[in-house]
Amino acid sequence: MLHTKEHIELMEQFERDCKQHIGRLDKEAKDLWARCIIYQDGKTNELFLLYRKGYAFGKCVERQEA
Repeated sequence: MLHTKEHIELMEQFERDCKQHIGRLDKEAKDLWARCIIYQDGKTNELFLLYRKGYAFGKCVERQEA
C-alpha cells in the first residue's frame, strides 16, 4: 500500500481528521516508509500508524461482510 494513491489519500485524510491532535507534518523520505517511519515527529508518526491500522481493519471487515 505504501507509495500508492490510496496511501497518500489516507495520509491527507489523517491530517484533516487529526489536525488538532498532531504536531509537525513534515514527512520522512519515502525510502523510510517501509520501516513505518512516515512523519518526522514521533508522536504524529505513532498516531498515523494507529490510524492506518484502523483503516486496514475497516477494509478487512468490509471484505468479510461482502
